Amino acid sequence: MKESSTSTTNKKKTKALLQRYQLRTASKQDVLTFPQAIAWAAAAAAFGVVVTATFASQIIRSYALRPIVDHSTPMIRAPILIQVNDETSEQSVSDLQTVATDDSNKYGPAVALLLSFPNSGTSYTLHMVREASNHTTATNYALEGEIKDEPSIPIYGNAPSAENGPFMELIPNVSTIFPSKYILTKTHCGGFCVDCRPVDYIETPHSFTTSCLTGLRAFYDDKGKLTTEIVTYDKVNVQKAVHVVRHPLDNIVARFHLEFNRGSEHWQAAHPYNRTGFRKWCHSNDKQSRLLQQRYIDKDLSILLRDIPCHEELFRYIQWHNLAFLTTQELNIPVHMIRYQDYSTRHEEMMLGLLEFLELPNTGKVEPFQKGKEYRGYFTKAERAIILRFAQEYASPQTWEYIKEYCISD
Repeated sequence: MKESSTSTTNKKKTKALLQRYQLRTASKQDVLTFPQAIAWAAAAAAFGVVVTATFASQIIRSYALRPIVDHSTPMIRAPILIQVNDETSEQSVSDLQTVATDDSNKYGPAVALLLSFPNSGTSYTLHMVREASNHTTATNYALEGEIKDEPSIPIYGNAPSAENGPFMELIPNVSTIFPSKYILTKTHCGGFCVDCRPVDYIETPHSFTTSCLTGLRAFYDDKGKLTTEIVTYDKVNVQKAVHVVRHPLDNIVARFHLEFNRGSEHWQAAHPYNRTGFRKWCHSNDKQSRLLQQRYIDKDLSILLRDIPCHEELFRYIQWHNLAFLTTQELNIPVHMIRYQDYSTRHEEMMLGLLEFLELPNTGKVEPFQKGKEYRGYFTKAERAIILRFAQEYASPQTWEYIKEYCISD
């Protein structure tokens, strides 16, 4: 089949971008991180980019400088072209991409989903694993974190459908090892939007599972502009999951804090960063809520919800965890559960358990977790009693098992 002109143009532009990156990095004599070397060499092989001797030495140096690990899995010998004295020769460079021994995932480590409702410890969990193990982590989402102006780098290099993700988390001036077995991957799945209609956040088990595998890829378009597209990868890549649960009331207030940080000066003035501002935010959202009119909500649930501040947020929180448990059951994968308070009450034990689950070494030091404030007082005692009744009614048995201590203790 004849290749389209658009596809040809995209390949030419990508090749040009790879060449420009090589020239820029080689001219500065930068030390590449090992993940950067992996991704660049795989892309160079895919697009036929000739690698200069100077840049090749930097790739080899990034490999030589990485911490020594015991690689028990076979490696792809990815051919790259090395230009020496204007003569081009082909050289096989090993260790550029790891091959999983599991036939279902031939192009790299299996995905271990980090399932977390927003503002429940996602960033710290990724940071802790990266620092403690000195291994790379991944994400479903482009243009996040500290690097917001670079295209996505797929964790599966030049494998088929690699552009669908997941993608490496890029951290400036940090060199980490690319995992050989499992890579912890950020996902918030779906059903968590703020200030949106029920049709936008009420999910089915199937739609939720799909959203856990869906993210945003950043790439350069035909005009050289950095743009994004929604992508979804195959569930066969997912072999484990880490599920984080935070106190529902603290989680809801943390969501308000995120909205505050995103808000304009006018919005922040109207919604101060305290209990008053939180309850004003809830009141505004509750006035616009359409949840109680949905056919999914029976009369008894409606009566309970209408007296709960930010009742849509509570509904989204419980629905999210219900569906997260169903997703891991559908995928039939091992799950490691984390309670948010474990970061402060038994940090060392929790960290070692997580690293063991991900089959990663404990080689680094992690800064102590800075315990956040508790916000139970943002709700009255009567409201907390209603929240308890609603949670008992709506939470699945698995979700209730993990949140009942929060609800009952309050």
